[in-house]
Amino acid sequence: MGKFHMAKGLKRALAGIPVALALALGFSFIFNATPETGPGRGSPEARKAVAGAEPPLRFFHIGDENRLAGPAEALRFPHLIDPTARLNFKSTLTLKRGDTLMNLLISSGIARRQAFAAIEALSSSMDPRKIRIGQTIEVTLEKGLFQKDEAPKLVGLRLPLEFGTELTVSFSEAGGYRSGLTRAPITALRMYAEGVIDDSLYLAALAQGVPLGVVSDMIRLFSFDVDFQREIWAGDRFAVYYERRLTADGEAENTGNILAASLILRGKPLTFYRYEKADGKADFYTADGKSARKMLMKTPIDGARLSSRYGSRKHPVLGYTRMHRGVDFGARTGTPVMAAGDGVIERSSRNGSYGNYIRIRHNSTYQTAYAHLSGYAGGIKSGARVKQGQIIGYVGATGRVTGAHLHYEILVNGQQINPLTLKMPKGDSLKTAELSVFSTQVSGFEAQKTAILAFYKRADAEITETTKVAGK
Repeated sequence: MGKFHMAKGLKRALAGIPVALALALGFSFIFNATPETGPGRGSPEARKAVAGAEPPLRFFHIGDENRLAGPAEALRFPHLIDPTARLNFKSTLTLKRGDTLMNLLISSGIARRQAFAAIEALSSSMDPRKIRIGQTIEVTLEKGLFQKDEAPKLVGLRLPLEFGTELTVSFSEAGGYRSGLTRAPITALRMYAEGVIDDSLYLAALAQGVPLGVVSDMIRLFSFDVDFQREIWAGDRFAVYYERRLTADGEAENTGNILAASLILRGKPLTFYRYEKADGKADFYTADGKSARKMLMKTPIDGARLSSRYGSRKHPVLGYTRMHRGVDFGARTGTPVMAAGDGVIERSSRNGSYGNYIRIRHNSTYQTAYAHLSGYAGGIKSGARVKQGQIIGYVGATGRVTGAHLHYEILVNGQQINPLTLKMPKGDSLKTAELSVFSTQVSGFEAQKTAILAFYKRADAEITETTKVAGK
């Protein structure tokens, strides 16, 4: 019959497939054999029926039971009686720490020669060494339906890359393995959301449909100025104007550039606007051109609660009062920890009661330290350069602790100081020439926000009116 591919045309047929038959296909425990003698199956009459049937019948095996696939099944699933039938099986692999792409493919059952040829083809589209931990890889294998001892053949790979782009590797008898990048047409929309904070900025923004990536970026943006544990009260408000990209088939990106964002804390607004300089670098500024960025972040972790402050306290493990020279943020094990500022890793190793520990030097005056980590991010080692907001490790419970949390210190000239009261040095303000361009852009953002709000209000009014009419 030739090759059989589990494609769109088969999906409708599979809707009616018996559970037993589906299991048989999924595990490929199908073979051409006569069942052992048993009531109603191994009798001479049954054997005679099998021998005389046209097309030939096949039995598939589930557990200790043999079941018959006869002419009725053959009409719906002709591959069941085709000894040359082949199926494509898909599985998704994830690259983990310590994996190589070659080892990952081989461990999934792919022959080394095929894995090497596929990776070689992939190399013409991207450097395999740049595939990051966590990358998913969809593997398509072809296997003979009735050849249970046959090694599977790799016929394709698919790697989703940045939004709307994927890398594919496919096999053809004529040309072997070939790779290419596929880019879907993308539309960028500008969207606006605002809301009241009852519990946290994180939950309030998600409740208004703001994508998770935008929420995280907004928290980072305000973390230079806001102590999220003490300075946000119930009833405060937020607003965010952002971009979101969509593909032609409606798939939406889970992040996007923030264009403007505001926090209104007890009636006092704190607003920042995005501005891209001539060199292509983008950052955030107040309406008068002052940088939102400080040299160091107050809270180098998203969505965590402040569990212990700087100062004298009763130590939870030792049981006596001593100075706590940092702040603790309670969070689940594995929560990402960010570098509080640009700098160089001075230490990334075990450090006594601190457990897994990282210290970063930011300049001749400032250092930051991060303790009790469960592990380190890729590439984090002594001498490595890091950027502000870059993930450097993960929350854990190593060292002398009672539970998972991040211990965070800021050191000034080698002495630990209170991170929550330190007046952070500010970033550069916009110069006169750039300030004029920036001010024009800010006016444009505000006009666009006003237009979007007016549209939302009209749409809400139309929905309300339609509901009233329908209710009558």
